[in-house]
Amino acid sequence: MLIPLHKKSDKSCTNKYCPVPVAQCGFTLQSSTVKAVQNVVSMAQSSSESISSADATQIDLRNAFDYVNHKIILEELWSYGIRDLELLLIKSYMSNRKQIVSYSGQNSQFLNVTRDVSLCGPLLFVTFINDLCSNMPCRSVLYADDTTFINSGKDTTKLKFQCKYFLQLFNMWFESNELAINNEKTVNILC
Repeated sequence: MLIPLHKKSDKSCTNKYCPVPVAQCGFTLQSSTVKAVQNVVSMAQSSSESISSADATQIDLRNAFDYVNHKIILEELWSYGIRDLELLLIKSYMSNRKQIVSYSGQNSQFLNVTRDVSLCGPLLFVTFINDLCSNMPCRSVLYADDTTFINSGKDTTKLKFQCKYFLQLFNMWFESNELAINNEKTVNILC
């Protein structure tokens, strides 16, 4: 069962809600968003101490947890060496799933789930996105569906060019994994 969690100002607009499983607790209590921010600040700070400029881009994914392809997750798990009964168990867990949405005491009809990790939990999403940083030529920090990449150098014009190039590389990785960058919530800071 999912509960719609309001995430933006206009409550009458249905795309301003995030579906949250009743049982999910990932990325809430004792999750270290502070640690992720500390890593980003530390990288930027060390760059600015040794080199004149640092560029950080914070990427937000559009509905990341709603669009994760189960087939791609299973292929990723296979590449990490999860096979045989373990992989079949996870595949079984993700197959033939149904969910309902409950709002104001009313329940929707059961719907098939084919592209979602909220039922699988944050661990599978982290596994799914884990190889992102190793495929990028810049320093990166991941937290849930948020990614920050940092680049540094003396020439700010070159930094801006590299930032656009790196953003294209990230976008290609996300597209190849059937995810999309939310351009409205993706920001760049040059310091």
